[in-house]
Amino acid sequence: MLSLQLESLGVICDIVPLKGHESAIGVNVLTDSARDKEAILARDTGKLILAGPLNLAQGG
Repeated sequence: MLSLQLESLGVICDIVPLKGHESAIGVNVLTDSARDKEAILARDTGKLILAGPLNLAQGG
């Protein structure tokens, strides 16, 4: 697994490492059509759901 995202309100506000991923800051996965179904399911059930891909600077 290359990344793990946990944001209770759906908005990405912190990324490590930040360099090269600045454009993802502020993305709301609850309203992002590529990830909204999984994000809403995870929020409503409390279960971690893997969804992607999200292109990252370290190689995708």
